[in-house]
Amino acid sequence: MAGSSRSRKKYSKKMIFGGWRHKEKIVETWKAVVLRVEHDDGRQGVLKANLADGTFITRFRNEILGMRQMSEAGIEGVLRVLDADFQENLMWFVMPEATPLAQHLGTMPSLWTVVTAVEQVTATLLAVKSELGVAHRDIKPDNLFFLDGRAHVGDFGLGDWAPREDDLTKEGTSVGPAHFLAPEMRAVTLAEDAHLADVWALAKTLFVLAHPNKGVYPPPGTHYVQGREFELWSVGGHAGESLGPVLEAATRFDPHDRITLEDFHAELQAWLAGNPEKPRPSIPAGRGFATVASTRLSRRAENALVEEAARRLVNDGARACAELLPGDRHAWIAGKSNPGDVPVLLAPDEYFPRASEDEFAIDTYVDAATQAGQDLRAVVAIGLVNDRGYLVLEVRAPSPTGDRLVWGECDEVNPRMPSAQEALRDLVANMARAVTTADNPH
Repeated sequence: MAGSSRSRKKYSKKMIFGGWRHKEKIVETWKAVVLRVEHDDGRQGVLKANLADGTFITRFRNEILGMRQMSEAGIEGVLRVLDADFQENLMWFVMPEATPLAQHLGTMPSLWTVVTAVEQVTATLLAVKSELGVAHRDIKPDNLFFLDGRAHVGDFGLGDWAPREDDLTKEGTSVGPAHFLAPEMRAVTLAEDAHLADVWALAKTLFVLAHPNKGVYPPPGTHYVQGREFELWSVGGHAGESLGPVLEAATRFDPHDRITLEDFHAELQAWLAGNPEKPRPSIPAGRGFATVASTRLSRRAENALVEEAARRLVNDGARACAELLPGDRHAWIAGKSNPGDVPVLLAPDEYFPRASEDEFAIDTYVDAATQAGQDLRAVVAIGLVNDRGYLVLEVRAPSPTGDRLVWGECDEVNPRMPSAQEALRDLVANMARAVTTADNPH
């Protein structure tokens, strides 16, 4: 059966791996053996040797080439190759000994720790994309490790290296681990951008790492925030719920509707910035989220969630900015009001929007205002949601002396995403600076 994909070598301690000596066998599978080894010069490492023949030889060679190229590029967060041998009869490579990421996180990890690790992995994949233009295509918990205080990525054996001479990714075949596989990767010809498939796999991996007691595989399909099997309340409370829309956007069935690797990374960073590390909540699953019989939200239901999030963001913006102004904090009433009732100074005819309707395709209009009082604690906040579910928000208020207008804005944010909260924090910070300086553009 020489050359057949079903033939294999048998591991023996007599096998020679350069100057690396066998110390302990960690695991042996049909395709490979993993050993704990020590070099003649005293270096320690973990050696992986190929035992299979046929197409597995090419796959293993690609894994070595990929990992070594990453090492040579000096990309942080990729398990580096210490040594390797490409001879046909026995291929192997040595890496530093690292702890599997799932093992490092343990059985009760905080959601903050899990998101931090996945954010680090995503940053590494972005660096690989920028430096080499390569997607991983095999993201799953088994290929993630913890070393030197941070998460690392291993096994680029399915990375889309070019040119490729093997038939591992021939047309019509699937690529990647099945339970973490994006729909378009089930047939290579359908995958226009494998980086978007990595986004899908990262989202599925994050969910599994956050829910270690639910098993090693994620629920199938798109992550729908109102589906019981996709709940994150039990691992993070309200903070967990706020992460749901990110995973939902990362696992859209159509890759063209999916957020990019760059946007996924930005959302994880925004979530971490808005959610300082907290212990895992001991709250029963099932509270804090709605359960629906369907595993897919209707367009109408999704639009309702967007409008609800936009209204909450607009109200929060009005309240936070009013808190910056002088006067009795109880002398104003927060909530939805008619901007037409606000003094002209706050709402001139051309007050909103900055973008024309033709450019923004307005779908929903949301407003909030404090009731004007003698103490000048009057604020108007206007939000426009377009047909893609993105919000433009502007907040206007009088200066402390009442003779000028100060304003803050954030452009085109998804109100359901963590980045919207980050944009609101920036808006309020800018308003705080504006009300304390005489140098105001208005």
